[in-house]
Amino acid sequence: MAKVRATMHNGRGRNSKGFKVKHNDRDFDTTHAEHINQAPERKNRYFIVEADGTVNNRPQISFEAHEKRMYATLFSESLSKQAERHIKAGHRERIRTMDEYRTAKRTCPEETILQLGTREEHADPQAFIKAVNLWCQQMRATYGAHWRLLDGALHFDESTPHCHIRAVWTAEGKDGLQVSENQALRALGIQRPDMEQPEGRLNNPKQTFTQRSREIWIAAAREYGIEIEDVPVMPGKSTRTKEEFIAQKVRAEIVELTAQCNQLRAEASQADSERVALREEIADLRRTKGRLEAAIERIREVLKPIRWLWDKLATYHITPDRTVLDDIIADSNAAPALEAIQSL
Repeated sequence: MAKVRATMHNGRGRNSKGFKVKHNDRDFDTTHAEHINQAPERKNRYFIVEADGTVNNRPQISFEAHEKRMYATLFSESLSKQAERHIKAGHRERIRTMDEYRTAKRTCPEETILQLGTREEHADPQAFIKAVNLWCQQMRATYGAHWRLLDGALHFDESTPHCHIRAVWTAEGKDGLQVSENQALRALGIQRPDMEQPEGRLNNPKQTFTQRSREIWIAAAREYGIEIEDVPVMPGKSTRTKEEFIAQKVRAEIVELTAQCNQLRAEASQADSERVALREEIADLRRTKGRLEAAIERIREVLKPIRWLWDKLATYHITPDRTVLDDIIADSNAAPALEAIQSL
């Protein structure tokens, strides 16, 4: 097969996209997840690492429950001593529960995503599994004193095989064992890339660790015959990870929804115009109705004396000539004639 690119991404934070532990062990309803293939042959692999270092490849517990248990085992003593210090100092508001400690951005587990290739072309699944196992073994052997592996999930039910590895940095503090990346890196003797330059965001021990762990990942892949692409990505190009594919799909959906929204706005604008025209038409009809009602009222006023005259003549058994009545009706001011007739 062609060469594939070995990628590795680190991240921490419960609100970071892709770093929620329920996603890893599929502890949620996957039937509504469009990016997950429900085919039975695409079986994922899961494992947890017990407190004594034993790897359990058939966990009967969720990753979240396992991490809760591990944090309680590792950090209960130090968290209790820390709480005692806060109480003595009069700062009870600084006391944290174990769940708060486990989910806080600085003390939650760190997640690493390992991948070989892209959705178009990727490593053989069996070789990928072996490479992940070797990477975990070498990482534990090299950094396991302060980089404690918690759990892992190899996903084969998405577009590209990849693995989620979660670990926690541990170091001894004044209250006992605690989560501390900086102290753990210092205890491991890892220094920043350029010792002649001051430590900063672009020159710190974590960068050295990341580079070394990436080299271990590439070496593990090559150990099982996977050819790795060494040529740097050309400017403007990038290898897309699972998260990037999801982001691209979301962007496409946003474009489609925006077009639909614009169409609805246009239809709403048209409806508003039609409502304005309808209101104007209704107003015209109301004005016409008012004019007709006024004309009818005037006609009624004119017909009142004519009806009186008709009734008066009827009492005398007189049937007036039709032409006389027509003249009276045609006369807009019939009152003088009516008054003359009424005097009879």
